[in-house]
Amino acid sequence: MRSCVDRAGGQAVPLLNPGLANDLDAVAARIVARTEPDDVCIAHGLAVPALVRALQLGAAPRAVVLSNGPITRVDPVTRGWMGLGSLLPVALAPPIVTRWLRSSAGLRRAVCNPYIMDRDTLAAIADPLFSTGALRGAVAEYLRSLGTLPALPVAGAPVWLVWGDDDPLYPLSEADSADVILGGGRVIAIPGGRFGHPEERPWALADRVTALCAEGVPAAKP
Repeated sequence: MRSCVDRAGGQAVPLLNPGLANDLDAVAARIVARTEPDDVCIAHGLAVPALVRALQLGAAPRAVVLSNGPITRVDPVTRGWMGLGSLLPVALAPPIVTRWLRSSAGLRRAVCNPYIMDRDTLAAIADPLFSTGALRGAVAEYLRSLGTLPALPVAGAPVWLVWGDDDPLYPLSEADSADVILGGGRVIAIPGGRFGHPEERPWALADRVTALCAEGVPAAKP
């Protein structure tokens, strides 16, 4: 649940801060404060709504890349977690959420090659988000605020949709729907990529973002 800003080799912007408000608007405001005009901002997964909202609040980077996350809807698994209400911080405790991530149900939705991104690796990536009660509370606050997603289109920077095309949580049709709203010509598929493709095959996303930056904004479809 991070948004990345490409500046001087790239930096990850922490979205959640247990000492501050962590609803969608508060997280988006932190992105606005960290974004500069030459940045290329990349958001994946549940960070996508925060970056879209940041653009609405005035963030004006050079370009934006969104990948496999909520644009028109929240996936059923996350919506199920959101439905737990006040019990959500308890449900996010490592013995519960890590067990789910380690299960075949969690793994097969996230990766295409379980021999590379195995259960232990997937859980290790997610564990820091749930390691303390304060962090679990921050995650819960953010998730509860996703009941109403910020709407496209957004003003300013061009938006590219770099999408793993084999994701059961956010299928390529999600990107195609956003592509229609944005005017077309903005979807770049990553063949075989599932929800966790930026962690499983980071070079695939990096290569496409590098090519987009070198070529400029893709032309709109006729």
